[in-house]
Amino acid sequence: MMSSKDKNPLEMNLNDLQKIQKVDASPFLWTRIESKISQIVEDRVSKKQLVLYFASLVVLITINMYAFSSSNANSSSNSNLADQLELVDTNQLYQ
Repeated sequence: MMSSKDKNPLEMNLNDLQKIQKVDASPFLWTRIESKISQIVEDRVSKKQLVLYFASLVVLITINMYAFSSSNANSSSNSNLADQLELVDTNQLYQ
């Protein structure tokens, strides 16, 4: 007869797995799982918050558009300022 030292470790593990017995779940397990899922669904963003985020995004974009349009109108004055400060208007590293 083979001793436990002579057995293959794989066979020993399989024998241990055969000893596992089925366990009945708690009757309230399903209701607890459903309550956790419903809590996750309730944590979503409300319509009020969504409207607020969208409105703030629209205001931010509008301010940016106004700033860019006003900077384009003043581009000639900006070029004069660059000339006055003797700034180079090219991206050349060597001249």
